[in-house]
Amino acid sequence: MKAIKKLFTILLSFCLLFVFTACHFGGNSSSSGGQTPPDASPQIFWHEGDRAENEKFTAFTARVFREAYQNDMLSLHRVVKDLDQYGITRPAMDLFATSSLNFEQTLEELSEMNYNLLSRENQLTYRIMHEDLNDALNDDTPNLMSYFDYSSGIQTNLITLATEYEFFVRQDIEDYLDMIEQMPAYFEYLYEWEEVRVADGYGMSDALLVEVQGQFAQVYGEGEDSCFITSFNEKIDAFEGLTATERAEYKAQNRNLVLNGLFPAYEQTEQKLSAFEGRGNQNGALCSYEGGEEYYETLFKAQTSCGAPIDEMYVQLQSFISAHVFVLSLLAQFNPNEYQAWLQGEAQPMTDVTQILDQFSTRLTEQFPAIENTTYTVKYLSESIANTMPSVLAYYKVPPIDNYTEGAITVNGFSTDEKNLMNTLAHEGYPGHLYQNVYFLSNNPDPVRQLFSFLGYTEGWAVYASNCAETMYEYPKYDVAFTQLNQSNTSFSYALYAMADIAVHYYGMDAEDLMTFSPYWAPDLEMATAVYESVLKMPGVYLSYGVGNMLMDTLRAYAYGREGDNFDPVDFHRFVLDMGPCSFDLLQEWLEEYYDIKLNENSSQGS
Repeated sequence: MKAIKKLFTILLSFCLLFVFTACHFGGNSSSSGGQTPPDASPQIFWHEGDRAENEKFTAFTARVFREAYQNDMLSLHRVVKDLDQYGITRPAMDLFATSSLNFEQTLEELSEMNYNLLSRENQLTYRIMHEDLNDALNDDTPNLMSYFDYSSGIQTNLITLATEYEFFVRQDIEDYLDMIEQMPAYFEYLYEWEEVRVADGYGMSDALLVEVQGQFAQVYGEGEDSCFITSFNEKIDAFEGLTATERAEYKAQNRNLVLNGLFPAYEQTEQKLSAFEGRGNQNGALCSYEGGEEYYETLFKAQTSCGAPIDEMYVQLQSFISAHVFVLSLLAQFNPNEYQAWLQGEAQPMTDVTQILDQFSTRLTEQFPAIENTTYTVKYLSESIANTMPSVLAYYKVPPIDNYTEGAITVNGFSTDEKNLMNTLAHEGYPGHLYQNVYFLSNNPDPVRQLFSFLGYTEGWAVYASNCAETMYEYPKYDVAFTQLNQSNTSFSYALYAMADIAVHYYGMDAEDLMTFSPYWAPDLEMATAVYESVLKMPGVYLSYGVGNMLMDTLRAYAYGREGDNFDPVDFHRFVLDMGPCSFDLLQEWLEEYYDIKLNENSSQGS
């Protein structure tokens, strides 16, 4: 997606875990707390800078934050619970409102700040803002993203947005109903945008068009049983301070808006999409569109949080995969029968949600810095929602920044069997998304950082951290071997899908090419076809997982190389978490500086 799309979006941000077909070695398939240990980071690294310049900078970023969200109640509701605390006047719910933030002016004002006088934390924010604004202003690639996209189109994202929309105060209910009321006009607006895209030669293939239309039909076909009605009713019943009459009136109003407004908009859009049949690119790979390679380069950076050339990262993925294939082949020799049992899911994983989360949260400090007390809620998708989003295993809803200790994880029980539940909850909960989000926000970062998305960091951390969590569970037999098998299998699978995404959308490979370009699928055309079709309809989705995890592993390998047997995983994780979501280029640059300072300090103290 265009860099500018990273700054502002009408839809909620969710940390998603996607299901994918197992390949060759198999698929990936309460509360916590404690006293935070002393910060091991050298004080000279996280320096304070000049007070006056820092105050000038934070006043500037506070204004940018306000201007970015001032007209956008939908996005604002996701980010902030108490608007007064951030000096924001509550705007009306308007899906068509535009931001008052001027990118060029903002970049100019940012460049006038004295970077060298800022604290290290503010220098980090400066670097993030400067690069992202530059990317946004210099991006002239064609927009190949459809708002009816299979993996992130409004037809499915609106379901998640609606069911997860929280009612903190009564006005939130009114805003929500305003949003639903405006949706038919918004669908029409997006359809007009799609007409332009198709006319410009960027329409989706007929095969993908059919699947997208199926998503629309699935939603409006639910009728009275739809989550748009049942979820709203549940939240109204749970909202305190309403009379019985008011509850009934709200429910009736929502039901009318859904059945007589929203669902007809879904149905009409589904039918109108038929006009695009035969007019799209039947190949579907991004590189087959005019300007597609350039667009994919922009997409790659946005999805991976990495500015390295794609060719370079492709080779690195190949090496990363080969290393894990070697590990898997060695481990498979320790006991072939036990290995095959593991492949078939007979390694006795835990299956109780509370037990799993408690297991991981109470053992965090073995490898990670402690976090403050936090609560979480585990929910399950209804069957109707699961049918509309079959590729989603689970998701963590990022709460408002001033309500960050209230976490919520939603699991797709229809796609996630009990044998995969441990890895799913480690990814979404502890020490994955929930843990990372709570840790970062507990440090009171500049609110302006909410404007910038770094999927490679966030999803890369979740995959990497869930791999680390494997050591927090003792398998009945061959504990070390099973742990390493799970870790290598997860890294291998995600990286393989990321490499396939590049192969298809950047290099133009088809299913037969995938079968022969690498020994991992050969000679299984059926498997290669399944992978090909998956990445074809969800371009870029697996990049943040596969590349992000690989780069997290690379950072750890660097840190271990610097410290050797003195390597402290808690200190390394603290550094990555303290940095928060940012680019891997910046992470690598500052990690090198961090260890230069740390090792020099240790050397000085030793002498």
